[in-house]
Amino acid sequence: MFHLINRILAPRKYHADILYSSIVAQARKQKIFSDWGVPDTPDGRFDSLVLHMVMVLYRLSHCDDSDVHRQFGKELIEVMIEDLDHNFRELGVGDLAVGKRIKGMLKAFYGRMENYGQAFESQDEALLEQVVVRNIYRKSEKMPSEAQIKQLCAYIWQQTQHLQHYSGAQIRQDDFIWGELNLHGDNGGV
Repeated sequence: MFHLINRILAPRKYHADILYSSIVAQARKQKIFSDWGVPDTPDGRFDSLVLHMVMVLYRLSHCDDSDVHRQFGKELIEVMIEDLDHNFRELGVGDLAVGKRIKGMLKAFYGRMENYGQAFESQDEALLEQVVVRNIYRKSEKMPSEAQIKQLCAYIWQQTQHLQHYSGAQIRQDDFIWGELNLHGDNGGV
């Protein structure tokens, strides 16, 4: 019932909620953590979420009618903030601390968005690898192998290219499918 009301009264928010759920589901695919060495920790899961958010936001910002899509991107970020807030409160983090933590996470989010954006714009594989190592693997107890880093970067390039096949309207409506996780003949599970 509430979904119907939200869909009628706030359709962009409704679609942002649905798209955010799709992003979270993709960012939490087990292969990302088990095969590519992304730490399966709160920080690692946050970095995977940020990466997937940035890929979608980057695509939206490069579509025709990008002003509409940028506004939708802001709504998508608001949904992420609401989710982070909710998760912190579920963990028992106090009201005063929640705001500080989210502020720090948003600072990290926007910094990563800029760094990934530079790598996407330049299509520089070495730069993307540096950004990935600096951000995703920064708190790894054990550094991943060179092959794992390259596989994660190949996945990122594959997803950014895959998203190019969809219009901003399709992405906003969550009318797209993420690319496959299997790369280079890798037959590992999702």
